[in-house]
Amino acid sequence: MHPQPTEAQTSPPYGMPALAGPAAISPDPLSALCAEFPAFRIWREITGDRTHYIARSLHPSISPHTVVTDDLDELGDVLREARTAKHTGTSRPR
Repeated sequence: MHPQPTEAQTSPPYGMPALAGPAAISPDPLSALCAEFPAFRIWREITGDRTHYIARSLHPSISPHTVVTDDLDELGDVLREARTAKHTGTSRPR
């Protein structure tokens, strides 16, 4: 399965009017997370009625290698915690 670009997955369903004008566009939290963690490839996968967020390390030495969750806030928390643990020399119990 190949993830689709975020733009292709966020268009409104048929029958719903598209939001008009720049004032109607809200910041995309997924884009903000991608900018915060450039060492990870982060994307959204939608399968049926379920949405998962995946972060995969771009370098083998970066941990965690892969994170999969249905909660974008949790994904950010896990990546921030891993970054903090790397800087302090501590690790999270598993």
